Amino acid sequence: MNGWTDGWLKLENGDLNWIVPRKFLAFSSPHAQSRVVNNYPQHAPEAYLAYFKRNNVTVVIRLNDKLYDAARFTSAGIAHYDLFFTDGGTPHNDIVQRSSFRLLAFFCCLRQWW
Repeated sequence: MNGWTDGWLKLENGDLNWIVPRKFLAFSSPHAQSRVVNNYPQHAPEAYLAYFKRNNVTVVIRLNDKLYDAARFTSAGIAHYDLFFTDGGTPHNDIVQRSSFRLLAFFCCLRQWW
C-alpha cells in the first residue's frame, strides 16, 4: 500500500497522502468517533491505526483543534505532539524554531501558496 493508489487517498478512507514517501504522511484530522456529518466522513484515531502500523508511522503531530484524545494514539505505541496554528495560516515562530519539526513547519508555511 502506498497511500496514492490503495484507496486511502479518498476522504471517506482518511484522506492519507504521502508528502515525502515513507517519511511524512498527511491525513484528515481524526475526531472523537467515526461517523458521517453533513456528508463529511469523520474518523476516530482507531480507524488509522492498522494503516499506520503497516506503514511504520510512529509519530502523529496534531496541527489543529483538539477533536480527539491523544491517548488513543499513544496507547497504541504512536507518539503524539501538538503544534497548533490557525488552519490555512502560518505557524508561530516558536513552532518553526523547534528544529525536529522544521520540515513539517516549512511544508505548512508553503501550503498556503499552492
